[in-house]
Formats: sequence, structure tokens, C-alpha cells
Amino acid sequence: MTNAQTNSHANGDLRLPPERFFWAVLDTSSAPRARGARRREQLGYMFESVVPVPLEQLHVEFTTLGPDRVLVCGARRLVLEGTDPDIVTLGPASLPDWISEEGADVDPHRINLLTGPFEPAPVRRARTRWVTQCAAVLVVAASVVWLGTHRRANAADAARREATRLVDAAYTEALGPSPAGGQPPAARLTAELRRLRQTREPGAAVADPIDAAPLLAGVLARWPEGVEAQTEQITVSSSSVRFVVRLADTASAERLTDALTGDGRWRTVGEQSVERTSEGVRVRVSLEPVEPPTS
Repeated sequence: MTNAQTNSHANGDLRLPPERFFWAVLDTSSAPRARGARRREQLGYMFESVVPVPLEQLHVEFTTLGPDRVLVCGARRLVLEGTDPDIVTLGPASLPDWISEEGADVDPHRINLLTGPFEPAPVRRARTRWVTQCAAVLVVAASVVWLGTHRRANAADAARREATRLVDAAYTEALGPSPAGGQPPAARLTAELRRLRQTREPGAAVADPIDAAPLLAGVLARWPEGVEAQTEQITVSSSSVRFVVRLADTASAERLTDALTGDGRWRTVGEQSVERTSEGVRVRVSLEPVEPPTS
């Protein structure tokens, strides 16, 4: 392969006369569209139809000239197999005249036939080293990204836990400790707000605090002896007292109502409600004095 060499192979680049290669310019306008290995196989069959040797004896490289034209340069495999190990690139020193006349604007030094199975060992080792270095850089970058994401996730989780703690502390301060098995704090707050709204008329101005003790004392003074009751709710306003109590039976409920209103100084407001329960009866009754209390 030392005969007819046009250039020295300093720096590992060997350039030979164009007549040492097989050439063709293929028109691919009518060929089916393909990519990758299928495209190379397609172009190889087209090249084989215009060269005097079987494609199996050649190693070829393709250079795109335009949308529908491809420049093909090939060399015998036997020639490439005898290449000096110090050579890393091998190709033509120039293009054939007839290719230049067709307007092919290609730098012949871009054509390299030492590829694929003929790739020199130094090039293969350099590429392997480069791929390994790139993989190492990607691993480091991925580790840095993962670490940053992990730290941000931990910080967000810590902030969420702190916010939950502050909300729970606010609920406890406003409502007191939650009983075991009771409603969640949010539900307890909603129920408390609903109860407070029910004690106020919409749009009404908040009145000055009233002294409910005289009204309440007046009702409790009439409470009959011997009637055991469990008080569930007592609501005192400026003019009435409302009871929700649980008694043993309806007779006790009648005795209680008669005792509270029997002397004519108190009267019931609205309808009295008596509800039977598994433990007796629940009585709801509202009372107001017949004569407004004096301040």
C-alpha cells in the first residue's frame, strides 16, 4: 500500500490518489425513505449496481450532497486490512474530476474509510475512554441533582410538619385539648363557630354584657325537690332562660314544668319539647318572667 501514496501519513492521516477508490454519485429521489442501518443497506445495493466488484469485497462511506444525492467512496477490504497500525484516518487526497464537474462541493479530507470494522485501536480506545468519562460526568451530575432534590424534599417536609404543629397548637389554644376519639380540631372549630353564629341575629349589634344571675337564680329557686335531672344545656338571655335537661320519665318532666310555672310568675316561650331516649326523656323548655326583671 506504499505505492502511489500522495501524502505522508504524518499525524496518522493517510491520503491516497482518487483512482485507488471506487466512486459513485447516487440519485436517491426514487428510493424509499429509510434511516440508520436500513439506509446504509439500501445505498449499498444501489452502489453495487454501478461498481465492477461485489459489495462484500468493499468497505464504503457515504456523504450527503443534497436532498436526493449521495456521494459514495469505497475501498477494497483487503487493502484496508493491510493498513499500518499507526494510521488513524485514510481517504482520498482529492475527488475525481468527473465528480467535481458535477458540482459536488465536498472536502475530500472529510472522507475516512477507517470506520466500523476497520476502526483503528487507538481511535476505539479513545472513544471508549470518552464514553466512560461522559458516563462518569452524567453519574456525578445525576447524583448532585438527586441530592439537591432530596434536600429540598426534606426541607419541604419539615416545613409542612412545622405548619401542622402550629395549626394544631392554635386549635388547642382556642378549643382546648381534643378528647380521645372526638372530632378533628377543624370540625370542632366549625361546630363552635356555627354555635356562636346561632346565638346572634344577622346584622345585630353586639350588646353590652348582661347580668344573667337574677334570671337564672329565679328559675333555679323554683326547681322541685326530688326531681333528678342531668343538665345538657342552659342558655340565658336578657329576658329568658332555656333549659335542655334529661329526666327519668315524662312524669318528672311534667313535675318540673309545673314547678317552674305554677305560681304564675314564669311562663313558657314557644312549644315545650319532650323527646324519649334510651335513658329516659330529654326536655327542652324556654321560660321568661311574666314581669321583666328590674335592674
